[in-house]
Amino acid sequence: MMETTNKMARNEPRVDGTWEITVPHEEDWLAEDIEQARTEYHDQTEHGWCYMFEGLKQLLETGKMNDLDPMNKGACFIDEEYTPFLMFQGNAEEAMNHYISIIEDSEITSIDLYGPNELGTEGSVKHATFTLKGQTFMCIDSNVQHGFTFTPSFSIYLSCESEAEIEKLYGALIDGGSAMMPLGNYGFSEQFGWIADKFGVSWQLDLPNKA
Repeated sequence: MMETTNKMARNEPRVDGTWEITVPHEEDWLAEDIEQARTEYHDQTEHGWCYMFEGLKQLLETGKMNDLDPMNKGACFIDEEYTPFLMFQGNAEEAMNHYISIIEDSEITSIDLYGPNELGTEGSVKHATFTLKGQTFMCIDSNVQHGFTFTPSFSIYLSCESEAEIEKLYGALIDGGSAMMPLGNYGFSEQFGWIADKFGVSWQLDLPNKA
């Protein structure tokens, strides 16, 4: 296998918001390099993830990588919004269904599952989006077992409208989880709770003081 350290592909932004892959010294790429790219940039969806190996394959077959269509997996499509991205370890769909069942005005807006003989576990989430009170989130099930998980250093902050709402959400989210700050009055709002749910995701629930 040839050395590729000095000629790795890179992403360059277009004016229209899409990103195309360019390859320095493109004439030097060999078929074996596609397999390396396939391993290093494994299959994800077009939502902010590169199908780099497809772009390299196109390069070798046609000699060109211009005007790549992101829906054809040859480029990246980057939304201009900033979207929280959660990586679960096999329970992403369960987590989403739990969240939308307890938080009003929430829904799963898209979900793509791994099928048989794909890189991830069949039935696990390849990519999904869901909304909680209008805020969009993205999530996946990692097909690699990592030595880390979610951290309380990043949490979902939810401002509640009533005591009944915050008590309901606290009770549903603390079930199977743990509390860093149990629900109570800490002086800066009527009620506040900081917890990690059973999936490891941290939440700050707040009932602001009345004006």
